Amino acid sequence: MITSSNLKYWLLFGSLFVFVVLWTVYWFIAANWITGKAQAKIERYRTQNIQIETQKMNVSGWPYRFALTLEGTQITLPPEQGGAQVFVPVFRLHAMAWKLSHLIAELPEDIRIRNQTDQEWTYHSTRTRASIKITKAKISRFSLEMIAPQLSDSSDQPIYSAQNLDAHLRPGTDPDSRKLYARAERPNWPDMPLRDLQQIELQGEVFSWSALRGEPDLAAFRAASGHLVLERAYARTEQASINLSGTFHLDKNGYAAGPLKIKMQRPADLIAALDQSRFNFEKKKGLGIFSVLTGGVDETELSFRLKKGGIYSGPFRLVSTPLLLSSP
Repeated sequence: MITSSNLKYWLLFGSLFVFVVLWTVYWFIAANWITGKAQAKIERYRTQNIQIETQKMNVSGWPYRFALTLEGTQITLPPEQGGAQVFVPVFRLHAMAWKLSHLIAELPEDIRIRNQTDQEWTYHSTRTRASIKITKAKISRFSLEMIAPQLSDSSDQPIYSAQNLDAHLRPGTDPDSRKLYARAERPNWPDMPLRDLQQIELQGEVFSWSALRGEPDLAAFRAASGHLVLERAYARTEQASINLSGTFHLDKNGYAAGPLKIKMQRPADLIAALDQSRFNFEKKKGLGIFSVLTGGVDETELSFRLKKGGIYSGPFRLVSTPLLLSSP
């Protein structure tokens, strides 16, 4: 005889059983869909002459999450892109089962890189992880965290390294802008312009962001009145620091143009930390004028203007700036 209390128990048990069965069916259907999407993505890259071969692909993580793992993956770029080969022992992309729009990508093992002349490099880090949020089939937020990243050559000597590096892409202040942020602690790379560099940081906002997609020469960006608001370009040594800010657009010849503000602490120490061995005459002359303007003070703030392919103080051209867009 089934009592009222027993009936409640069996109803609860039955409901839980049905939920588990339905959730399991959903999980395996979604796992197969994820595998299919990954294979289709690889095939799409192959049509672009980017060869991707992987030894093993699987989806795990039942019941709480989906973890797509690729093992023994080799990526070969086409000759026009350098023809390099990248070997990725393990690549993992995972998300919670109820939130597939938020992805976490990880590289838990060292990556090997070889170019067309058989030179080899190894990328190593304590952690390399990216957080990706998808909205309406597009990346709306992106964050990258790299702890102790370093790129070494075949002699195991670091070529590029940092204590920490992180970067972020976020929605901007209007629908077609994106905020950018990047920071590196104790970065090191060949021919560093500043000796004893402790920190570099970049923070800004790019307007007319959509015009940049798929445009290698920035022409569409200029046509859409795209511009960059540089909130902070910061560098610090043990003794001094410099911070740049301004709003820039592209002029008709393809050079950055707009006002530039520079704030410096202990400018004399900052200038002394510069590696001037590769400076040409123009750069050394501009640096000399800059030294006169700072006047040996502990802290100063100066205003300049980018125009006509150079940095100007009033009518005086201090130094040239690089061409960003080749005119048709």
